[in-house]
This record gives sequence, structure tokens and C-alpha cells, in this order.
Amino acid sequence: MNMLLQAEFLVKQGWYIVPIWSVDSNGHCCCGNSNCTSSGKHPIGQLAPNGLKNASDDLTTIKKWLESIPDINLGVCTGTDSGIIVLDIDPVHGGEESLSKLVSTYGPLPQTATVTTGSGGRHFYFKHPGHAVKNSASKLGAGVDIKADGGYVVAPPSMHKTGKSYEWSASPDTTPVAPAPDWLLNLVKDKPVAKTTPTTSIAPVTPIPQGERNNALASFAGTLRKRGLVASEIAETLMVLKSRSSRLLNPSGNTPQQKLP
Repeated sequence: MNMLLQAEFLVKQGWYIVPIWSVDSNGHCCCGNSNCTSSGKHPIGQLAPNGLKNASDDLTTIKKWLESIPDINLGVCTGTDSGIIVLDIDPVHGGEESLSKLVSTYGPLPQTATVTTGSGGRHFYFKHPGHAVKNSASKLGAGVDIKADGGYVVAPPSMHKTGKSYEWSASPDTTPVAPAPDWLLNLVKDKPVAKTTPTTSIAPVTPIPQGERNNALASFAGTLRKRGLVASEIAETLMVLKSRSSRLLNPSGNTPQQKLP
């Protein structure tokens, strides 16, 4: 199989390529590390010393890679540069069951370029939406990963440690890469984190006698700290408490109050 022609096909899709270690006939990673836990799936350091930063869509560069180490796997970068995200289904970890639940709940996936992986899994290629999409592992369910900004996938016709190759089950030359369904993008979107802000509802509603304010405020500050508020939020809440206590002790506002500590 002419790996350069295969790389050329990937580049024609507008994708950036990174050189990946292949595997030997026994399924061991060609990187030489007998304890490698990512056989046939990690970049070749001597060709890509900076990892994905050395990814290229230049065929001259890719040809040099192949001349240096002929038997390599090909990785396709995901994210904005290549303009794609990939839904990675791993059946070994329950990915097909998780995908079935997602489809039953949200609707079917559109027809799109799809790869059958060496382990029998699937890679669904989708167009990048144009806004940040983080990589995620099992966020959507067991065995369901998203490869997006700063990520990559092993591409056909690379070899898997099982001895099987990655193959197009729906090639992009006949099944164009489809836009990602809205439900998928919504599920992988980071949920906004509610900021903890001090409110008057957490402060006592009874006035604090002037002679007891130091101890009372110090005690209440400790309570707020245990609730997770930071120093600036605690200070703001104590100011609210001081003001409220002053109004309760002097509702008419006519008699000057002793300055609170």
C-alpha cells in the first residue's frame, strides 16, 4: 500500500497530518518501548519533536517522513486547523451501548465520513463548528470520546495492535463530512459555573449589639469561609451585615451610630 498516496488523500481533505508509530507483526509498538501503553497511537518524536505542533499538510514534508521511517501510521489532527471534530466510539468500553442511548434520546447521527478502527470501533468525522470544542473522554457516556481542539485520531490505512487496519466505512470522497448535530455540540459544551456571590439572605436579620460585633463578625466570617466564599466575597458580605445591623439599631437614621469595626 502506497502510504504517500494515502497521506495525499488525507491532505486533499484539508487535514493536517502527524506521523504516528506503527506496530510490528506481534502488535508491539515500533517505538521500541516494551512497556508502551499507546501502541501504534502516539507521534514519532524524532519526526515530530513538538508533537501536534509539527503536524503538516505539506506533501514534501510528509514524503521526508516516509523516507526516514517508511512503516508509519498516519494521524489526522482535529480542531480548527483541519476543520473537523471526531466522535470516537470504543466498543471495548461500552461505546456502542452509550451511542445507542444518545441516538434514542436525541436523534440519529447524520450520514458522514466514518472510519472503522482496528479494534472494531468507529470514528465519525464532523465539520468543526467554528467555536472552541474541547477534547473529552467518556463525557457523553462510557466509551464515547470527542477529539477536537488540540486532539488527533489515527487514520486509515494505519495498523492497529490487533493486526487489523483502520478503514473507511464511508469515505469522504463519497460521503462528505457533515456538520455536527446541534445536540452533540450542546452536550460537549462546557456548562457555565455558577459564581458564588454573597447575598443578604445568608446574613442574620437581627441587629448585633455594638459590644459584640467584633466577635460576631469574626464568627460569621469563619462560617462564610467554610461555605466556600473567598476573601473578597466575605468582606462584601460583612459590609452588608454591618450596614443592616446599623439600620436595625437606628431605623430613623437620626441618631449617629458608633462606627462599626
